[in-house]
Amino acid sequence: MLRRLRVFFPFLVFYVLLEEKAIGLIPDVSKLDLGDLPGRLEDHHSVSYLLLPHIYRAFLHSESADWLAGNSSVSVACRTTLSQYYAGLLNKETWAWKMYDSMGKQSSGVLFGATTWTGNYEECFNVRSTTCQGDCHNKNLSPHFCSVHMTQAPWLSKLVSNLQLPFPVPSSPFIVDVCVPTNCSKQDITTIVTEFLRLENSSLENTTASIQVKSVLCHERGDVLIDTPAIICIFILCTILLMVILGTSYDINKRRKKLRVKHGPEITIGYENNTDSFGILRILVTPRRKSRRRGTLSSSESLEHDKTKNANTDKTVTLVNKVPVEDNHKSILGTSPLHSDLQDIPEDIEMRETTDLVPHTNLHSEESVPDEDANSVTSSNMEITPTPTERKSASLTPRINRQHSIIEVRPSHRSKKLTSSENILTDFLLSFSFRKNTRHILADGSADTLFCLNGIRVLSIAWIVLGNVYGTMFWNPDIVDNYLSAIKMTQTLWMQMVINTTLAADSFFVLSGTLGAYNFLKIKTKAGKHKQTDWRKIMSLKEYFFMIVHRLIRIFPCYAVLLMLGTNLMPFMGDGPRWSHEIENVKICKKNWWTNVLFINNLYDPDNMCLPHTYYLANDFQFFIMAPLVMIPLLIKPRLGFALIGMFLTLQIVVVSVLNEGINGNVLKLRLNEYWSLIYVKPYSRIGVYCIGLGLGYLLFNCDRQMKLRKMFLYCGWIVSCVILFLLPYITYLENREGGQQWTGTQTAIYEAFSRPAWALALSWVIFCCSTGQGAFVGKFLSWNVFLPLCRITYGVFLLHPILIHVVIESAHNNFYLNLGELVYTYIALFVCSYGLAFLLISCVECPFVAFESHIRLRFKKWMSDRKLHNLLE
Repeated sequence: MLRRLRVFFPFLVFYVLLEEKAIGLIPDVSKLDLGDLPGRLEDHHSVSYLLLPHIYRAFLHSESADWLAGNSSVSVACRTTLSQYYAGLLNKETWAWKMYDSMGKQSSGVLFGATTWTGNYEECFNVRSTTCQGDCHNKNLSPHFCSVHMTQAPWLSKLVSNLQLPFPVPSSPFIVDVCVPTNCSKQDITTIVTEFLRLENSSLENTTASIQVKSVLCHERGDVLIDTPAIICIFILCTILLMVILGTSYDINKRRKKLRVKHGPEITIGYENNTDSFGILRILVTPRRKSRRRGTLSSSESLEHDKTKNANTDKTVTLVNKVPVEDNHKSILGTSPLHSDLQDIPEDIEMRETTDLVPHTNLHSEESVPDEDANSVTSSNMEITPTPTERKSASLTPRINRQHSIIEVRPSHRSKKLTSSENILTDFLLSFSFRKNTRHILADGSADTLFCLNGIRVLSIAWIVLGNVYGTMFWNPDIVDNYLSAIKMTQTLWMQMVINTTLAADSFFVLSGTLGAYNFLKIKTKAGKHKQTDWRKIMSLKEYFFMIVHRLIRIFPCYAVLLMLGTNLMPFMGDGPRWSHEIENVKICKKNWWTNVLFINNLYDPDNMCLPHTYYLANDFQFFIMAPLVMIPLLIKPRLGFALIGMFLTLQIVVVSVLNEGINGNVLKLRLNEYWSLIYVKPYSRIGVYCIGLGLGYLLFNCDRQMKLRKMFLYCGWIVSCVILFLLPYITYLENREGGQQWTGTQTAIYEAFSRPAWALALSWVIFCCSTGQGAFVGKFLSWNVFLPLCRITYGVFLLHPILIHVVIESAHNNFYLNLGELVYTYIALFVCSYGLAFLLISCVECPFVAFESHIRLRFKKWMSDRKLHNLLE
């Protein structure tokens, strides 16, 4: 019974929280005070707005030609096509009525913010004049879709002022979509609408100044085939896709061969001679199915086996038969040691036959040979004798004893180059295998992984996506039909958590610092450098350089794909009446994309930042570069390291408080003052949070995640941290609630200066307790295995989710009605789709480059060891 109640309890809590009357989740719009609306409607300014639903008559009025004929600012071509359009309506022609039907017209809810009258975008573009003969189209009568932007309605500004909001809200202009002939330019449309409103309101005084046309935006569908940068980006993406297909196909083919080998006893030998009389011997004997034994010999060929360790190979060779070959030929055994079915000796060998017999060889795969026998060579009465130059290190040379022959083995530099290039190409191709990369994403973590960080990552990115979904709707009132309801929603208690989603970014800074310090200290201690007192011996400039290169290989390929999408492909990813917003953002990216590449977009012209959410990557990379300044002192002199952490933390608090006192900025004023460019994106406003993560990483490493705290201290720490974590996102309700008082500059400065460090400290306590086994059910939940694969693609979600949000929301052909249900529905859909796209991005872009970098490093180490061995043999 109790078990059933525990299962039912979360659903009960969820139901109570969703109840409208419980805590006011859905704002009560009926409480909106319209003020003296009748008196305002008598005002000339309001009457002119109420006539806006008739604006389409300006393009089809029976007397349009008469009142436009005397206006020289309207082109003759536009007047002519408008006359043809009106004649088409009178003659009941389909194309003309489609143009009329696609015009934007008044909808309900105008008094509460539905001031965007959206037309039928697709219908307007699909209109074709029947006067055109054959397959051609009458270009004069082919329409284009335009949006007429006018000044804000006066009653909306009055309603907003009556709410006495402590935060500013974006203005909601009147927008009317029109479908007009292509010959009518933006200037023609502006003149026609202005003159029409003036004539319609001629009986009123001073109506000319009551409403004005601010701008006209005409939408044109771009052609990607004539955009050279877009074609280049598509070619790069298609190349990556082709590499994924080839790599996956090659990997699957290799896997099928392995399965075929495991299910059959056949022996395959290939021998070929090149034009330079250099013989290639490829030998493969299939092990028995589900058998880890070396293979058996027939009774007539029973041989005594002995094992000899071979320093030049890490595979097992079993000799089971004899095959005649020609004398005095050279042979090579070897392909890729990582991915090939055939096993190889790391240093290719040159074999000189002195008899007519060579043993038939069984080369076991890793799946059929125990690890302890991976370096053994089993033979039958054979001996490999070193050459005179190799006798100095005979212990490194394999020996195989046989009665009638001696095989000499020595390095072959010519074959080594050939095999190395082939192996690198194979490794590069297999790095793009979708199967291997998917298995890597879904694989289990190692024992020393901080598993609780996985849950924090996933929950943080979920929080960020929720905030960006709501923010996109809130800051673009032209895509929302209930503008005033959206404002009231911002004043509710539960919405404070959505507004303060920027705290989740500080969570990522803490995680980044924690993992950076933890891994750095672990690697240096393992290498024995923790006893050094000279920092140059702990990290040389060469190590520092390769550390940065490794970081770039990890983050930049996916980042480059994002820049290609945001700079060149974004105009072609969406289409709709409100899509013009993204066209303007693309222009900014084309101008300032290079600041993103150099990771200085948070320092240079931040007000015109390409892809604003990438400020985090710039800060994180800058912190990563300076992290050794703190981590090396933590390793040598921990007190000095913590003194530096305290210094950076103090720097953040002082600078943010001083700057924000004069600005009085917060999250709801990001773009309305200097808060974004002067405080929010700057490194000095996050450096303290990152350093708190560095200190946490040191503590976890120093105590080996085994520190146990006293119960009283543990319970008090949990209470304080939970209070801070729940208080900081909701404390702004005191200011933003209905009837709340706006904070002074000093109050805002204190909150902005201390909220992020306090959040970082409270979160660090949770991480420390969960990592040391003192997190109880919180630690179990955050370490849930489901979070592990999800956290591995969190980086892709962070990069792609703003693109997806803008494409889905701003390319919609109809406006949104913002309420709790619509927000939750849109958020869940976008969150799931973001993870789907992120999975493709990580598996097809990040994993291949990281895997290939790993192969290159391994081969470089192997080449260095082989070079030392070769020097010994010489």
